[in-house]
Parts: sequence; C-alpha cells; structure tokens
Amino acid sequence: MLEENIATVAGNSKLLPLSKIVSTRKFQKIEYHSDNLGELPLEEENMAPATTGTLIDFLTRIIVLNDDDAFGVSARGVGEMANDDQKERYLYEAAMLKALVEDKEIDDLDDDVFNIGVNICAWEQALRGGYYFPPQIYPNDTTMAHYKVMLKRVKAYLEKIGNIIRTGYGSATANGLISGDGDYLSSDTLIDFKVSKHKTMQPNWVRQLFLYRVLLRDELVSPDQIKKLMIYNPRRDEGYLLDLTQIDSGILDFVKAQAEKRSLELMGSVDENIKQLLDLYVNRAISYEKVNLNKQELHSDNLGEISGEGESLTTEQLHQILLFLVDYCYINKESSLNDANKGAGIANQIDDEAGKKLIEYEHAFKRIPIDGELPDEFFVLACQIGRYIIANADGKWVDINANDTDIEHLRILFGRISRFLQEKGMPTRLRVEDTGFTGTDLDHFSDVKEEPFAVDLATDSWALEIGLKDGDQVDADQVKNLKGAEDAEFSEVGIISPRSDNYFYKFKEHNDDEFF
Repeated sequence: MLEENIATVAGNSKLLPLSKIVSTRKFQKIEYHSDNLGELPLEEENMAPATTGTLIDFLTRIIVLNDDDAFGVSARGVGEMANDDQKERYLYEAAMLKALVEDKEIDDLDDDVFNIGVNICAWEQALRGGYYFPPQIYPNDTTMAHYKVMLKRVKAYLEKIGNIIRTGYGSATANGLISGDGDYLSSDTLIDFKVSKHKTMQPNWVRQLFLYRVLLRDELVSPDQIKKLMIYNPRRDEGYLLDLTQIDSGILDFVKAQAEKRSLELMGSVDENIKQLLDLYVNRAISYEKVNLNKQELHSDNLGEISGEGESLTTEQLHQILLFLVDYCYINKESSLNDANKGAGIANQIDDEAGKKLIEYEHAFKRIPIDGELPDEFFVLACQIGRYIIANADGKWVDINANDTDIEHLRILFGRISRFLQEKGMPTRLRVEDTGFTGTDLDHFSDVKEEPFAVDLATDSWALEIGLKDGDQVDADQVKNLKGAEDAEFSEVGIISPRSDNYFYKFKEHNDDEFF
C-alpha cells in the first residue's frame, strides 16, 4: 500500500490528459500591476524555488492574514520527525518569529524573520517529502528584498480577492491514499500560489487545481460551492482564472473518477482491518458494532438511505442547519435565532447589507406555520439563516447556496429526526458541553481523568448526537462525545442517523471498558 501527494498525481499526464480536462488557454490571464517592478528575476537569488514557494505561503499566513493555524503543517512535521532538542528549538523559534512580525510593516521586517522562516518551513517540507533536511543556506540580501516585494504583492492581491475563509484546506480521495494541502479558499474560489518564473499557465497546475477541487474535504466549503479555480504568482504579479460554470460538469466527474481509480490501485490488496483503519483515519467513520452500540431501525418512511450525492452543502453546514431547525421547532423558538443575530456582526464586516438581509429572512421564516407540512421556502430560509449561525460558530462568512437536492434532503432528514423525537420525547437542551470522568480504576482513581464532551441534544436522562454518516457507520468523534456523556451520568446516549434512518444507542452500564 502506497501513498501519493496530489502534486505528484498532477504530474501524471496519462492518468489526467488535458485533452479530457481543459486546455491551459482556457484560463484567463490577469496582470495586477501592484508595483512597477515587473518579474522578479531568479538570477541573484540563492534559495531553491520550492523553499521560496513554501516560505512565501507561510509568511503570507502569519504576516498578511494573521492566521492562527500558520504553523499547523510544520508543527505536524516536528511532531512526527523531530527529536526532543529539535522540538525545543522549533518552539523557541516559533515564539521568536511571532514576536518579530507583530505590528511590523513588510518593509520593516528583520532578516531573522526570513532566516527563522526557512527553519520552520524545513519541517513543512519534511512532512511532505518524508525526510527532514536541516537548512544549510539562508536568503541573501537580494532574495530577502524580493520576498518583501512578493509579500506586498500578495497583500494587495488578497485585498482585491477579499474574504479568505480558509487557509491550508485539505483534499483527499475516499481512502486517503491520495491527498494534499491546498493554499486558500474564498467563498467560491479555490486559490493556489505558485512562485514561478513561468509566463504561461502550466499543465500540472491545471491538474492540481482540478484535483484540489474534486477531492476537497472541508467543513466550511463543499466542492460544489467552488465555482472558480485560480493561480496567483507573486513573482510575476499575475493570476490565471477559470470559471467552472463555463465548462462541462462531466470534466469534474472524470477527474474525480480517475483520482479514485488511482487511489484504489495504490491500496492494492489489503485486508478488511486495514480498510477499516483507513476509513476511521480519513473519514472518522467506524461501524456501530465496533464501538458496542445497539441499533434500532426506525422505519420513518419508505425512502431508504439518503446519500449525500448531489448535495452542495457540507456535512457541517447540514448539521448546523438541522440543529437550528430542532431548536426552533422543539426547544426554544425565540432564542434559536440568537446565534444567527450574533453572526450578523461578523457578516456585516463583509457585506454591509448582511444584517438587514437577516431581519428579512427571520421575518419571512417566522411567518411560516410549523404545525403542518413545511414548504420548501421554510428550508430555503433555514439555509440562509444557517449562514449566520455558522458565521457565529466559525468566525467566517461563507456562501450557502442550497440546491434542489439539498432542500429535498433537508426535508427528509428533518422529518425523520422530528418523528424520532416525537416518539422518544423532546430534548430540553441544545449543544450541551460538560466534562465526564474517563478511566477504569474507579476504586483508586489511578487512571481516572476529566474529559470534555459536547453533544447536540439532551434531557436530564439522555444525550444525543445527530450523525450524518452513511449506513451502519458512526462518527468516531461523536462516539467519543457519547463516552464523555455516559461518564457524566446520562443513562442513555445515542446517535440518531437520519441518512440511514437508524438510531445507534447504549444504556448506562457499570463496565466502562466495553465502550470505545
């Protein structure tokens, strides 16, 4: 069993011939003219192009975007490969870098910013390449001057783009054997930086953008919400843009099918246990039987499994909207809108009309009776209000453009949850956070510790999660929350799975060892 990075797969012209995707000429070239310096020549620079690209991306995140997760990839590299001395050095340099860039203009950055940046990015390159090479060369004066120009260009470019909602997003095939970390997502555009001397769009860049798009795994943005693909090159201050609404949708299906086919080839012949471990690692999915849950088939309707095929909403978006609907219809109608109203403060920073629009959505939503069959408008408005709830939860203003499949599935899934709650009893609390005691030595407390948990719905006696996995699969993170809830003295814990129309549950037992 092997693994491949998306950048490697993008170099496979036989797997992904451009004749079956799009020509490089389909991308619109955009010149930004942020300054009058033109292309920054490589001749007097002394750093490898790969190091320069990684460093500009990293410094963009920490200096231009103030991204708290800027150290994420390098920290993973340190965690997997570094010895104790290297870890201590990394932590020291990370803290030093944060201090050096705080409240500094790009032109005023010290040389140490770039030198320390090279050290940190070496761990990011190590994670991607599988081996750590301690840096031997650091930027000369010309290189650092060019880096400052590129960072200023990036800043101007991102100000034009506006509202970057994700940095360092992930893309992966179903089994996770082909994966990669992309650069930036706006609400409808996938952006990749290329610090390159190339004057034209490159074939590998085309394949890489398409792979990132079709394999995108993100809680805030679904693949279908990405309507544009873009390359930005700060060395030349140029971009290349493709509008996906102007191409045959079958192209995206082809790229995804080829990537999944290659991923299955990489897996080769492996036993079922390995497949299950991969599913757990990549998709956080595990069979209910593996975690000692019971299963109740609900038979709410005769529609069978409701898969996510054709949906444009992400799983997290769907989850947040369903929770809002449960709160509005069954727990506290008025306070259910509080999180949306809080989210309007974030939305107004991006869209001056956002607060006004929310008032209109809420008024229209409240006018719809909820004691009969709910019209499509009810679910459409719930999605619009859900944008504000998500903004409050995640601090990001994300477009949610629910399609017909989303609305149809929302109706079915919410209907199943409603029928389940009407039979079981209505929850009294939403989004319950607490701590439970985990461990087995309850006599001497030698291994007992407090663990935080969060569940979607609860009464005094039971705690539930709304799960959106297919079939008999449950979410491993939700199972962990159930374990905490069980230890916090709920007598029954469970996952209502409206996609499969099942309820996976467990009653309180004294033998805590049996629970995953």
